[in-house]
Amino acid sequence: MEIDIRIKSSTIVETLVASVIIVVIFSIASLTLNNVFKTSILSDTSGLENHVDKIIYMSKNNKLELPYYKSFEGWELTCTKQQGGVMVKAKKDLGKGRIKEFNKEISTNAY
Repeated sequence: MEIDIRIKSSTIVETLVASVIIVVIFSIASLTLNNVFKTSILSDTSGLENHVDKIIYMSKNNKLELPYYKSFEGWELTCTKQQGGVMVKAKKDLGKGRIKEFNKEISTNAY
């Protein structure tokens, strides 16, 4: 009497299909994370805000002649003296007709 013990196993096609599904899922996850990180890096304006604060500090202490124009990391900065204080405007061309703006106004009372 012969005992026939068979072990169930996956076929090679099932293994390949499962592997492809896993690779596709990890690819989609990777591309999604890449897009999120890219967006967060592009929308980060902390360097610009630090530079604008430096310009405002220099204008408060009369170390800067106004009007002041400068280009900083792709941003076009304009600092002008207005009736109530100092206005700093920054513009960046993002391409395809899109423009990003950053404005900060400091009143003379804040001096």
